[in-house]
This record gives sequence, C-alpha cells and structure tokens, in this order.
Amino acid sequence: MLDSVGSVRGARGSGGRGPALLARLSGLMTVLLMTAAVLGGCSSAPLRPSPQVSQPEERHELTEDDVTAWLDGKIPDALNRGDLPGAVVTVVHNGRILVTRGYGYAATGADGEPQRPVDSDTLFRIASVSKLATSIAVMQLVERGELDLDVDISTYTDVKIPRRYPGDITLRNLLTHTAGFEERGANLVTSEPGPFDLEKSIRQDPPVQVFAPGTTPSYSNYGISLAGYIVERVSGEVFEDYVRKHVLEPAGMDSSTFDQPLPERLAGRMANGYKTRGGQAQPFELIDSPAGGMTTSGTDAGRFMLAMLNHSQGGALLKESTWQQMFSPGLGADQLGVLAEGKQMGLGFFDESRNGHHIVGHEGGTVFQAELEIYPNDGSGVFVAVNGKGKDEAAALKDDLMSGFSDRYYPGSEPGTGGEPPADESRQHAQVAAGTYTSSRAPMTSFASIREALPSEWNSIDALENGHLLLRLGESVIEYEEIKPWVWRQVGGSQTLTVQVEDGKVVRIGDIPAFSLLPITAAQRALIPVALGATVILMLFVLAWPLGAVRRLTARRADNVGIADAHPRLSWWARSARIGAGLTLAAISAWAGAAVSLMADRTSVGPLALHGIQILTLVGLLGIIPGIVESVRVLRARSGVQRIITALLLPIALAAVAWMALAFNLLNPDVGF
Repeated sequence: MLDSVGSVRGARGSGGRGPALLARLSGLMTVLLMTAAVLGGCSSAPLRPSPQVSQPEERHELTEDDVTAWLDGKIPDALNRGDLPGAVVTVVHNGRILVTRGYGYAATGADGEPQRPVDSDTLFRIASVSKLATSIAVMQLVERGELDLDVDISTYTDVKIPRRYPGDITLRNLLTHTAGFEERGANLVTSEPGPFDLEKSIRQDPPVQVFAPGTTPSYSNYGISLAGYIVERVSGEVFEDYVRKHVLEPAGMDSSTFDQPLPERLAGRMANGYKTRGGQAQPFELIDSPAGGMTTSGTDAGRFMLAMLNHSQGGALLKESTWQQMFSPGLGADQLGVLAEGKQMGLGFFDESRNGHHIVGHEGGTVFQAELEIYPNDGSGVFVAVNGKGKDEAAALKDDLMSGFSDRYYPGSEPGTGGEPPADESRQHAQVAAGTYTSSRAPMTSFASIREALPSEWNSIDALENGHLLLRLGESVIEYEEIKPWVWRQVGGSQTLTVQVEDGKVVRIGDIPAFSLLPITAAQRALIPVALGATVILMLFVLAWPLGAVRRLTARRADNVGIADAHPRLSWWARSARIGAGLTLAAISAWAGAAVSLMADRTSVGPLALHGIQILTLVGLLGIIPGIVESVRVLRARSGVQRIITALLLPIALAAVAWMALAFNLLNPDVGF
C-alpha cells in the first residue's frame, strides 16, 4: 500500500506507514468513521519516531569480524521478536563491501514449497529506497544539461496537474517533496499482471496541489514517479531501460532491476514476501516503478552504496560535486523559512545524521521493508532488507540496526548551536507550539480526507515548564529541547522540530525530512461530535416513524381517540424528510462497508460503486428540503414547543451530514485516494 512504499522513518499520522486507524466509537458512529480508515490502510504507514539514543562508552573498530559478530548477535533475535521471516544486511567501508549476511528464510515453507534460506544473492524488493536510483537518473540528465532543476516541469512534460497556487513546480520540488501535492496512491501498488505502465499511472489520477510549491514538505510518491516519467520523456528511453543502462549496470549491479514482473533470469532468486513469518506468501506486487519498483540483492545493494560513495565499478555515476549537492539541503530559508533550520531533504536523500556524523539515505516498504544509509564523510554505508511486515513493519529492527551501527562505530554527540534562547523565551515558544497536529501527507480533496479528522490520526505537542516540548505519537513520547529560536532537538537524540509561526499562530511544523505537521482545523475537531449527534438524531427519527404508526394503529383498535389524536399521521413533507433520513443512514452504512472492503483490498470497490454511494448520499440529503418546509409549516401553525423542536431537529441533522459531506469531500466526483 502507499503507506508501505512511502514508509520513511517517522511516517506520522497514518498508523505508522497502518491499519489501527479506526476511532473507538460505538454503534453506528464507528461504522460511519470507518470510511476514514481506508486511507490508513491504503496510504501511508504512520511515521515512526527515532528511538532515544544512549551513547556507547567505547568505539568499536569497523572490521569484518566485529561487524559479523555484532550482526549475528542482533539480527536473528530481532527476526524472532518482530515475527519476521528473513533479512539481508550489507555494510560497506573504505571502497569495498565489508560484510553481507543473510538471516532467516526467503521461503518459509508455509506454502508447501521447500524452505529456502536468505543469502547475499537473494533478491528483495526495496520499495521507496528505489527513489534514490530515480533521483540519480534525474541528476545525470541535469549534469548533461538536458534537465534544469529550477524550471517548471511543464517544460518537460504535458501532464496536467490540478494547480491551486501560482509559481513553478520544479524538479527540485519533486526531489525534495515540496511540490505541494496531496497524498494519492490509487495507482501505486497493484497485484495485476505486468508490465507496469508508467505513463498510464502518471496521467490517470494526478493529485491536486494543496500547498504552495516550496513551502510545505509533504512526502509524495507521485512526485518522484513524475520525475521518473520526465527522465523517460527527455532521455527517449523507457524508464526501466534508462536506469538499467545508466545507473545499475555502471554500478556493477547485475542482479538488480526495475522490471516488473522480474526477468526470467532473476525470478528464481526472489524472496517471498510475508505479512508474518507463519503466514502465506503474498503475491508479487507491481509498484509505481520510479517510486518503488526496484529489486536487488544484498551484494548489489553494497555496490549501490559504493557507487554513491563514488566507488562505482564502471566509472562514476555522477560528479563529486553533484553527489554533494544531492546530500545537502535542497531548499533554503528563502523558501522554507525556519523549517530550513532543521533536518530536511537533499535531492532525493533524507538527512539521517546522528552523533554528529553526516548520514543520508532512504527507507521504504510494502510487504518488503528496506533501509539504506551512507556516511559520505566516513566512507561507510549500511543496508537492510526484510521480506515481511511482522509486528511493526520491521520498524524496530531497522531503527535499532541503524542507530546501533552509529553508536557502535561512529559515536559522538550532536553539535551545539550556541543560540539557545533564555528559559523564559523557551517557555513562551513552547506554549505557542503546544497543540494538536496531523500530517501534511494526507488526502485532502477526496472522500478519504475524513481520515485526518480521526483522533487516532492526531499528534499532540505539550509544553513543559522548562520550555521543552513533548511530542506524543500513539504510545510513543519524545521530548525536545529548544536549541535556537523555534528549533527543538530530541533530548539525547538527533531528530528536530522546527516551528513556523505567523501572527502568533503555528502554521506548520517541520518534522522528519519531507514531512510536516499541520494544526488540526476547526472542521476536523468538529467532525466527530457533529457526526455522532446527527447520526443519533437520524436514527431516532427513522425508528420513531414506524413506532408512531404502530402506536396510532393500536390506539385506534382500542378506540383510544385521545392517543390517536395525539399522534396524527405525518404530513407528506414530514414523511419525505424521514425517507431522506433513512437514505442518509443507508449511505453512511454503505460508506462504512466500502471502507472495510477497501482496507482488505484497496481495489475491491471500484469507482462506479463509490459513485453509487455518492448518489445515495446526495439523494438522502435532499430530505433537507421537505424537512425545512415541514418546519416552516409547523412554526406557522404554532403546533407547540415539542412539535416545533421535533420538526427543526431533522433538517438540522441532515444539514450537519451535508456539511460533513462537503467539508470532507464525500461528494467529490473524483473518487481517487
């Protein structure tokens, strides 16, 4: 799912690049809000915080023997604890592959096939780590003068992006995830027969631009795929062929490919993907090629890292100055403001620096999980791939491996800034920053935008008396201290929060590179109480209608004229309004059923079915009209306080659902998500 391919460390706001997204609401309200869970299961994995770092007392020598002993003592236990089938780890140093080790099983035998252990030549999907090869391809064409990072992409392609803001969308924006795109993933991952059609994917459902370009880091698979499509258009070569000829082969990566499905010569070496170690093997997924379609081995991943460190077997992939440009921040304070003071994207690379060492890399995952980090100034690199999601999408294994490698072989402390504000100023800043936030990486113009109104998707920031901040992400709590005005750093760690304030209010917070936190809106806060109240009222009206008819019939049969007169037949307007209420409740149930189905298989409910639910919703909401007429009629007749209140409640409840449908795009004809 989208959450997987884009599962860079810290995918906040989506149940971790996952599924536990449904708010714990009772009755029909739970059903209503399950619609929002579609995106949690089909969009991004919740972004994970980095663990607190405890510095080691001594530095180990980075040797083959020491690394092998360290990995052998760590990885098997991590696979067991994470319910993961297998993994490969590769470490490079000083221009050579130091270690590449396989652990666990490429095939567990759960499907009746023989067990097959992982080795250094076993093939793994690496999901979003593939974006590094795409970024390298772009920069090769930049070096040759065929692409310019800072001109509008319309110079190179006629793909129509729904733009809401002035200003160019550039390749620099695409590589730094600042083009302003909302989250979209309808065409990102499928299990359909190949080959993958990049042009169809790019043109079929482009996302809407929801932020001004260059202002708001917001991770976008589509943006990188668009960059890959531009490589294809400008080079005149199919994207997969270009990367093979100009990136993989020069790097000596003879077991790597972007082809989907795999070429016959490689298919027999492919690891199976599993959700859990004891589960069944999952189908081979077709992933949007530039964003996540690469398959590689542990040995080839080592060669890839060496190529990034300018030790390519077939000559340099890029000039040294171009590598440095890619490893450095891609945007400055003139575009990002204070967000540029924290960690940010290079050109395709995440800043993963720790312990005072410059580290860049990328992470990703679908069923497979992978991460790659290199130390440009130290000549080292680490790669890990896992063929399963396990208990936490291999997050614990990857985080512990990467931070553990830094602590063991590159210990140190974070550099000071000398700009720490006074304690009173920090307390004031912390009070401004405190609040509730959601991720910028979200659908904002489709029906799935309702997800961001679920409290389970919210992140809270609390201000402490000492001016520190507490960032709460689900069960995780991370403490930050202000190191310069409006810039906080994780206590004992390396993560940063940069708080952008305008007119005394937080506009956005820079978090993990390529991600921002946005303040919860009034509409998002109001959704649950409004929807819950409206749903309860509609249910009462729908249930009361037949109960009233039964009561009248019973009274007449008993010749109880008083009771019968007290419950007269409803007018045509009142009955029509109640029919609308019933259809609206049916629409709510239909949205919930679609959500449940889409969570299990995001292709299980097609556009026609979703449009049908939209029509049902719209027809039900038309009950507002007879409801208003009935209210006016009752008011004019001065029918008593109880009847007046009853008549007013129904159109108000329907109007509340109409507000919800409009505010959260339930009626948007574009049902992509």
